[in-house]
Order: sequence, then structure tokens, then C-alpha cells
Amino acid sequence: MTGPFASGDEWLQGHSKKTRQNYRRGQKFIAEQGALSFRLLPPDEPRGPLLERLAELKRKWLAATGKVSDLYDDGSQTLAALVDVLAEAGILRIFVLECDGTAIAIAVNFEQAGRMMAFVTAYDPAFERGSPGMVLMVDYIQWSIDRGLDMVDFLCGAEPFKQRFATSSVQMESATGMRTLPGAVAVLADRAVETARTLRARCTAPATAPARQAEAAE
Repeated sequence: MTGPFASGDEWLQGHSKKTRQNYRRGQKFIAEQGALSFRLLPPDEPRGPLLERLAELKRKWLAATGKVSDLYDDGSQTLAALVDVLAEAGILRIFVLECDGTAIAIAVNFEQAGRMMAFVTAYDPAFERGSPGMVLMVDYIQWSIDRGLDMVDFLCGAEPFKQRFATSSVQMESATGMRTLPGAVAVLADRAVETARTLRARCTAPATAPARQAEAAE
């Protein structure tokens, strides 16, 4: 998401009435459950309890969606180690949305070269009606703009909540180099598998198309 915007409020007012209403409605719902607050975690506040809360919320989301990630395993120190590196570099920005002092949405971001990078976000499903993840995102985007940052980068992933506010996208590409004979064999094997998948898809497409059209008609 890029500007320029004179203020965070100007950015928000530039969105549709529905988007603004959803944001305000989310704030209202959460505030009805308890005192609502948004804040940036100060550098001198211990991060451990908040990261444990984030991992707990992520595990709930993984279980509900059938996804797997060992980054949030109970007792894993990987996430904490990654966050420590960002903190030591002076670029860590952890934003928190709280209800009566309990974190209901957390965004672990980092700031670099005038950009806010959205790294990891989690929210409490018990507050899903209030869309706490969306409320927190709007809050930290406005915070970033008000402090003169010229971009909020949602990084990789095509999640709908990112597309809601993104103004542009970048197609990621990769390149593979073959340094040794085993490496060359591995690359050729991978290409052969991909070619076989493409040919198989082309061969089966005509047979499945009528069935899909029939389903659409029903």
C-alpha cells in the first residue's frame, strides 16, 4: 500500500463508506466487551508474554483451518529468535489491540527504509464479530502514515485481508542455478515432473469441462 497521504485519517476517508463503517462497527463491538486500546509495544516492555499469546492464537487458527506450521509449536523458540533479531536491529514494531488489557490482536512488524513491513498477525477468534485483525491493521496503517512512512508492505501471501487495502502487487520469481552434476540432475528431474503435470492437466481438461459447466448450470 502506497501513498502519498497527508494523514492516516485522510487515507481512511479515501476508502469506501462500507470499509469505514466496518472499521467503526468493529471498534464498537469490541468496546462493548471492555476497554479498547491500540498501542505500540515499547522497547523496554518484555515481549515474551505477548509472543506466547500470539503463538497461542496462531495455533487456534491453524487448528481451525487445518493448516500446519511448527513456528508456533508450544515451547518453540523460533519465533522469539526471529523477533530478537529484529529488535537488535532496532526495526521491530509490535502493535497490539487490547480489550480490558488482554491482547485480542497482535501484529509483529518491522520498519525499514521508510516502509512498514507486516510480518506476522494473529487475532482472538472469540472477538471475530468485531474483526479485530482488520481493526488493528487499519490502526497501524494510520500510525505508519502519521509518522511519515511512505509504504506499508504486506509481504508474501494472497490473503483477502491484504488485498483489501493493497494498492499494487509484485509477482515473485525465482531462479535456479546448477553448480554440480547432482544439482543438474535434480533440476532436470524437477522440470520433468512439472512438464508431466502440465501435460496431464491439459489432457484431462476437456473431459472435466462439461461436468463443470453442468454443475454451474444446476
